[in-house]
Amino acid sequence: MLIPGDDEEETEHFRARYIASLRSQSYGGNIAQYKEWVETIDGTGGCKVYPIWNGGGTVKIVVIDSTWKSPSPELIELVQTTLDPIPNHGEGIGLAPIGHTVSVEGVADRTVNIAVHLTFADGYEWESVREQAETAVDGYFDELAKEWADSELPLIVRISQIEVRLLGIPGIIDISGTTINDAETNLQLDADEIPVRGTINAATD
Repeated sequence: MLIPGDDEEETEHFRARYIASLRSQSYGGNIAQYKEWVETIDGTGGCKVYPIWNGGGTVKIVVIDSTWKSPSPELIELVQTTLDPIPNHGEGIGLAPIGHTVSVEGVADRTVNIAVHLTFADGYEWESVREQAETAVDGYFDELAKEWADSELPLIVRISQIEVRLLGIPGIIDISGTTINDAETNLQLDADEIPVRGTINAATD
């Protein structure tokens, strides 16, 4: 799938977007205006806007798709062409005002490898819960990705949040020694990164 479709907007998301529109007036190619433009393009889930990122008149847009994943090259090209086509940078051919040179990038994936020590109830083992564990971690990472566009700070993958989700799986009764990318600390991502599950290695009693 090159450009993901959009689900019908949830009521709470629409309410939050409406309230945000009242608080930030969009005009003349300001940050709020760029966010508004990007969010109306099919397949996008949000963006971050960096004005004057490479000198006067330059704008960098970092985009996430509507499934809260790193966008495809086709979606990045669509956003670029809609805002400021590369052959006509700064000429006002797209939505961007004359004099604005816009560069569009996609949010980057950061692979997150997890290692844990698990204690199981009788009748359970790692293979019997592996799929549920992967789904639980994916759900947590999706929650973080949904926060990315509106977060002023880089995302943090927290050990405590991973453990809470794994302990919610039937059959897992205790967890210890959790590491993220071989470190027993939370993982702070770069400003334009979202987490993507790598491996989950589970040691057992």
